[in-house]
Amino acid sequence: MALRRFEELRHMGQLPSPAGVGLRILQLVQKEEFSLDDLVSLIQGDPALTGKLLRAANSPLMGGLSRIASVRDASVRLGTQVVVNLSLGFSIITHERQGRCENFDYDRFWSLSLVHGVAAQALGRACGLASPTHAFTCALLIRVGQLALASTYPLEYAAVLSNVRGRPAGALLRAETETFQIDHQEVAAELFSEWGLPQIFGQAAGRWQSVRHDDELTDPELRDLISILRGAEVIAELCVGGTQPQEYWYPLLASCRLPQTLSLEERVELVNRVATEWMEWGDLLGVPARRLEAFDAGVLHAALRASSGSALEAPPQGVATASAVPSASPENAERLRVLAVDDDPVSLRLLVHHLSRAGFEVVTATDGAEALQVAVDKSPQIVVADWMMPLVDGIELCKQLHAFEAGRRMYIVLLTGRDGDDRVVEAFEAGVDDYVTKPFNPRILLARVSAGQRAVLQRRELELKTKEVERQKNTLSILSRRLEIAAHTDVLTGLSNRRICMERLQEEWQRSLKTALPFSVILADIDHFKRINDQFGHDAGDQVLREVAAVLSRTTRLEDFCARIGGEEFLVLCRGTDGVGAARFAERLRAAVASQVINTSAFSGQVTFSIGVAQREASMTRPDELLKLADLALYDAKLAGRNRVTLRQSDEPPAHSRTA
Repeated sequence: MALRRFEELRHMGQLPSPAGVGLRILQLVQKEEFSLDDLVSLIQGDPALTGKLLRAANSPLMGGLSRIASVRDASVRLGTQVVVNLSLGFSIITHERQGRCENFDYDRFWSLSLVHGVAAQALGRACGLASPTHAFTCALLIRVGQLALASTYPLEYAAVLSNVRGRPAGALLRAETETFQIDHQEVAAELFSEWGLPQIFGQAAGRWQSVRHDDELTDPELRDLISILRGAEVIAELCVGGTQPQEYWYPLLASCRLPQTLSLEERVELVNRVATEWMEWGDLLGVPARRLEAFDAGVLHAALRASSGSALEAPPQGVATASAVPSASPENAERLRVLAVDDDPVSLRLLVHHLSRAGFEVVTATDGAEALQVAVDKSPQIVVADWMMPLVDGIELCKQLHAFEAGRRMYIVLLTGRDGDDRVVEAFEAGVDDYVTKPFNPRILLARVSAGQRAVLQRRELELKTKEVERQKNTLSILSRRLEIAAHTDVLTGLSNRRICMERLQEEWQRSLKTALPFSVILADIDHFKRINDQFGHDAGDQVLREVAAVLSRTTRLEDFCARIGGEEFLVLCRGTDGVGAARFAERLRAAVASQVINTSAFSGQVTFSIGVAQREASMTRPDELLKLADLALYDAKLAGRNRVTLRQSDEPPAHSRTA
């Protein structure tokens, strides 16, 4: 189901993705064999990435080693995996720094993601539970599902964030599912799969915020990675800060389960090191990172005493508030920003004078290299640049601007003293929109820039219309999925209904046949339910059904499927679980239902469950044989006195025959 919904998101064309060299590097390293020369060749094709890698290789993060100047030496020093991590992160961060979701704080999102990655890497290194570089990449991108929903449904996701502001991540996951029928964990898992990242990354992305107990995770590698992610999140929230004061995070840091392998002094040293490395990485990737005041073991000792030494299995999830901060108001649509570029100070002053008098907001640069940085930082709509400049001339500037999406949207006017046909053709082939000969006539210059202004405004109007069409399409898509969900959902309990349950039963049956993995079902029935209806009324009976369904929903594992199939009867499909394991799980369900106190206006008390469990056997040819066996097991449970779990095999005689 999640995969089908993800496909709908992907077809909308708004999902975040590695771009340019970052994507090509990711594709390269997925091949069984590739050489360092192949990697270096790709990196050298991107001057910006080359500069970032050289800065990383020469940064204090590398322990003050001798300076290097070549991409090959930088790749050797950093290592292939770090190069891939940095390339992937830089690619996605560069292309996804801004968006249209008003309540999504993009800077804080990337700041939190970056420090989460740095903290996960440090914990992986300190505890030895996971590869540090793998932990870095996984944590850096683990929240990308939020970014995807914000990009695809900007208006709807802004409303979701507003509604859950200040509430834990569980509330955000539920609100996302209710609105989009998919949550950011599921989106992230599918994106990781699409990008070809290790399978365990997708498994962690799909479960790290919702897994409740360690025994739900049978894979020790996955359990360790999720422990790293959750422990690192406490450090990340402490570093980034937010609605909670820093003191709020100290007890969590002191008592969170993962760093128990580290002494308090080691945890202090780790957090301080993470804060320093976060500043370094933030500088490299252009992501905001604040300076965190170092604290000592005394703070953690006091925090540990304040928390009474209680160990938390997981920190309160702060993702709902991590991005739910209103962003700045949109820029003035009428006063466009123009970037004026000229290495001649006199010519530059003239440009600024005439453009400012014409009502434009003007930013300046004195050469092409500086102009590229200003364009990235200030996002002008129009660029007026001299052709002949040292280092990076106007043509090269145009090509580099067109290398990223925001640059391709800029209207570029070139100032040139060369008006030969070949030179004009060269300029237009490079992507220049218009040109003015030097020395320029101010009226001609302003006329050409005004033409660019009209083009920019027309494009903006078209984009607004496109956004409105997109919004309507998104609304229809959401309504369509809601109708689909409604058709598959039991109205009273909110669980899946019998129809979709029978479809899933067939799917899981076929999956079990193909994979040879065990498959079991749990058939449960509320004891003496008719008596409740007869004595207290159907309203009380309906409330009992809702309460029991809520218990099942909370207790059922993520990989299992729970449905109400009729009356007071419920069915749970247990993928990859044999009969003995399903019976143990069924006992947990029975105990959870029996301990739930149900209060209605007419009835107050507890109800019990009789449960039958059966496993697919080699002799079975159809799913209904498995259901029939579970039904016989349920009958045995009721016959034996109710409020119990019975596991049955096909060769066992009926209970009444065994007792006879």
